[in-house]
Amino acid sequence: QKPAALLGDNGYLRVPPRSSHYYYSLPRMIAEGTLTVGGKQRRVRGTAWLKHEWGFLYTPHLAGWVWFGVQLSSGKELEIGLIFDRRWNLAEGAFAVVEEADGRVTPIPVRKLAVKESGATWRSRRTKTVYPTGWILEIPGRGTLLMDAVLPAQEMVVFPANLWAGTLTVQGVFDDEAVTGDCFAEIVGLDEPFGRGLFRSGKPNASRKTRR
Repeated sequence: QKPAALLGDNGYLRVPPRSSHYYYSLPRMIAEGTLTVGGKQRRVRGTAWLKHEWGFLYTPHLAGWVWFGVQLSSGKELEIGLIFDRRWNLAEGAFAVVEEADGRVTPIPVRKLAVKESGATWRSRRTKTVYPTGWILEIPGRGTLLMDAVLPAQEMVVFPANLWAGTLTVQGVFDDEAVTGDCFAEIVGLDEPFGRGLFRSGKPNASRKTRR
């Protein structure tokens, strides 16, 4: 429904010293098809978001990142990528943009952006990691959004780092208009150290037999 949004420098996000990569988003796509729930097939329709990044992201210089992709009822999107160094300070390459209703991409000064945890958390029984599940976004000159997890348990246990990757509901005021919306979030690196398996032991042993 919109042209691709090119992040960073015309689609190249610079994250020195070794994590720069290519990056674009298709923030508002029509999704339709069928889902089978409880043995019953249902026709469904919704709105999807495609985020495509490629390059070498995993380095020992980064602690992790938080990413938000917010689709607002006004037809605008907010995309935020907070990248953190080993001291959990914002690293070069962190960004925030508004993808306007007409497809234009408006940068937001990321260090003026206020991203606060609401205090809601969830503790994983599997990894024992405690994840924030509620957020307050204050976007300078644009508005304030409140975001809450649809359900807390949205952890993904994957190589080389576990992450919380899930859906949040959104409400607030943006550009002087009351809005609602949906957000998908990624929270990576809270199970320190980030990428530990990759740097200690290399890639998984392809010759090792997997139990079925």
